[in-house]
Amino acid sequence: DDQIEGWGRLLLQNAVHDCICGVSIDQVHEKMEYSYRNVFDEIQADVRRSLVAILRDFAPGQYAASTNPFSVESWQLTGDELVRVQTEGIGIWPVGERIPVQRVNETVESFSWRNEYYEASIGADGVVRVGERAFGVLVVSSEHGDTYSDELGERLGIIKPVNPIMVVERSAQHCVLAFSGEWHNEHVQVTAAIQLHFDRSPLLRWQIDLDSRGTDLRVEILFETDQQGDIFAGMPFDVVKRPVCDTDLLPRQLPVELANVLLGQRELGAVSTFPFHDFVAVSDAETTVAILAKGIHAYAASADGTVALTLRRAVEWLTKAELQGRIGDAGPFFYVPDGRCERDVRHEVAVVIGHFPADSMTLQRFNAAFQNPPLLVQWKGNGAQRDWQLLHENMPLSSLQIREGAILARFYNPTSQMQPLAKAHPSTDVWGKIGAKIDAIPPKKIFTVKVEQVIPKGIEGLDGDGLVSIALPRWRVGQNKGLPDAAVLAWIKEKIAALKLELSEVAAQVSGSRGKEKLHLQHQYYILDRKRLELQLSLLLNQRKLEEKGALRYEYLYQPDDEIASIGFNLNRLRIKRRIFDYVVQAL
Repeated sequence: DDQIEGWGRLLLQNAVHDCICGVSIDQVHEKMEYSYRNVFDEIQADVRRSLVAILRDFAPGQYAASTNPFSVESWQLTGDELVRVQTEGIGIWPVGERIPVQRVNETVESFSWRNEYYEASIGADGVVRVGERAFGVLVVSSEHGDTYSDELGERLGIIKPVNPIMVVERSAQHCVLAFSGEWHNEHVQVTAAIQLHFDRSPLLRWQIDLDSRGTDLRVEILFETDQQGDIFAGMPFDVVKRPVCDTDLLPRQLPVELANVLLGQRELGAVSTFPFHDFVAVSDAETTVAILAKGIHAYAASADGTVALTLRRAVEWLTKAELQGRIGDAGPFFYVPDGRCERDVRHEVAVVIGHFPADSMTLQRFNAAFQNPPLLVQWKGNGAQRDWQLLHENMPLSSLQIREGAILARFYNPTSQMQPLAKAHPSTDVWGKIGAKIDAIPPKKIFTVKVEQVIPKGIEGLDGDGLVSIALPRWRVGQNKGLPDAAVLAWIKEKIAALKLELSEVAAQVSGSRGKEKLHLQHQYYILDRKRLELQLSLLLNQRKLEEKGALRYEYLYQPDDEIASIGFNLNRLRIKRRIFDYVVQAL
């Protein structure tokens, strides 16, 4: 309990609004990366220890360990074999059928794959086509925004294969294609190592290892669904229907009663980029095309059914002035070179087409299997047990815990229909207090239930000798290759010097003025002084960053720095003064 509580508290520290939105200085996001990696490694070790405990009485063999309450049937690769995985909820299940995998590395000019769900073809451009639909187009565009606001510019090009498409492995049940893609100009370079996975399931899958150098660019993956209908986005605990764009925004020029209050940043015109969690779908009354994604959370859609997922926005300023689609004070003008995202990142995306609503448990089941597949484990113990089932429900699960001797499972129903449970469970509050039994969960509701299972006693002294192998998820983010640009730091120094001169001139004007003029000049002084301190702090932070050469040392991230603290304290005071005077001059 203490260990899990510690992980939870550490992750909550990274759940502050500016952190999860990517609008903090580099050092904040470096701390996040450092703590995420530590938690990731510790959880990997805990999974191994837990499996040793669970499998202690199991016979030798290969098993699928599932933390997914849905049933899962899939083929998964392990070593040189493809194994058939069949699970019935949360538990341990034996792996039965195995087929050999051929490593072929065979060049193909074109390729097609057909199963009972779809027929797909691929040409030399690396785009997957299913009838009139075109999936997986990688587009590079210019980006005029900052970390706070996106502002899509002109399309620069398409990442196309730079080598022949190859069949790298195949079996009777699957095939994997691979190619490398690239786009570049004199300022920007984008590379992608792409794998396409086909099997007998309804899912078409992409694995994209994306890297780039340069700034002010965006990389998107496009899915031309050729599907009419509404746009649905998966969100935490929900599925929401969205328009293609939101135009219900305030005008640039506000009425007086609002202008005196709304002084912070706000968007103008239309918003067409929206958040999502796990999937985006285009759906009519008969057919749904859903795009599933791991760790990608921004999309844009068009009226013709094209969906674009944002894979990368490479920028290097926390805020920019005078964006076309934004007005108001967004935040400090900090130079954040990590915003260029100059690192290799693995993205996993899938498409499923079917005759089911976007607002259905069918799509939830596909999504759960994609996001949280079973772990394949090889065990060499001397027990006799072959399987173990803890819980089986056709419902998304958000938490499973032991509280005061009871197993509590929290389910949620993101659909618009009442959803039955496989069996009735006693409902509880979040603390485990028992309520009435329930056999169904109403639409858009979250319920905690008590699972009627005997909790085994603690197990001490187990070793991991029986655990031969386990296919754990990999850390999908490579080392940061971007460092502060010396030319930008030199420009910041020049700007600080220019602001000091301007401040001395305004200070002289303030001392010789009266009334409203004095207040306006004082406001101008605070604006300029805040800019100076922002640039001074940004310069110091990036100088410290250069000294580390990209390393994430604990001392660099966590030890107090008196010089940074002093500038930060003074900057916060100036931010308060400047905001107060924003309201003062607005009321004059």
